[in-house]
Amino acid sequence: MDSLTGLRFLAMIPVFLFHSSLEGIFDNARTDWDYLNALGTSGHVAVSYFFVLSGFVLTWSYRPADGVGRFWRRRLFRIFPSHWVALVAVILLIGYYGDLTDWSGLGAQALLLQAWVPDPSYFDVGNTVTWSLSADLAVYALFPLLYRLIERIRPGLLWLWAGACVLVTVLVPVVAQNFVTDDRPMPLFGVSIDQYWVVYFFPLTRLAECLLGMLLARIVLTGRWIDWMRPLVAVPLLVAGYVIGQQLPYLYRLSAATVIPMGLLTASLAAGEMAGRRNVLNYAVRSCRKDLPNDRCLTIGHLPGGAPFPCRA
Repeated sequence: MDSLTGLRFLAMIPVFLFHSSLEGIFDNARTDWDYLNALGTSGHVAVSYFFVLSGFVLTWSYRPADGVGRFWRRRLFRIFPSHWVALVAVILLIGYYGDLTDWSGLGAQALLLQAWVPDPSYFDVGNTVTWSLSADLAVYALFPLLYRLIERIRPGLLWLWAGACVLVTVLVPVVAQNFVTDDRPMPLFGVSIDQYWVVYFFPLTRLAECLLGMLLARIVLTGRWIDWMRPLVAVPLLVAGYVIGQQLPYLYRLSAATVIPMGLLTASLAAGEMAGRRNVLNYAVRSCRKDLPNDRCLTIGHLPGGAPFPCRA
């Protein structure tokens, strides 16, 4: 799916820029704040896309005949060796250039369990970005069961279940805003640590986005996709959702305001590629691939199962 590979590359840009905005890269503090504010929640929305994409691609490429044990084994071996190497490297770098004052969460991070704990000393320590792998790991653990359940859904009901996943994603910030404690305020964004964790880090919250991706993949594969819903329609909807979302309370901006058009864009690109339609993304990826060795695409962003999309057209 060259189109989705291209979109994944684009989605990595706001994630990178958002992380850079937290580092105070300019000499002027006002410029740093303007840079952070200009990015809005574009990085968070891109992360939401990665979870939808993970569910979509896992379902698209899953072969039940491979067996559950083999599925889990492949994911574990693709995730943990590189994760442990990166974690050790980060700890050594922090020890050399700075000071790691709180080691309490590193054990959970080594096992990719940190996203389950609503404490920054767990999900925001060491190699902090691996919280997303912690959420992915939960998805991989449940995926074979979820796949079988989704496969049993009648094609005519797939859209209804996709709507249910969207509803869950929208209701999570409602619950967090009104029922989750706010006695530990974050230094930014005007919400508490617990509220932010429930909406952004909690693996079961992210599971709803992955389920949406799984259902959308089944919708395309079973021929239930709406033909007129193409990228040229989905992209303006995504832009509108993002702009409107920036006017909402902070927790709603992270994924609730954009999860529908993001899912539609993902599925419309896949449906278009199935139909043989060309677009800027798959053209760019195929052109780039000609210059890469071993007929492999660059692999960036969340890796569904740790593997890139096959680069064959």
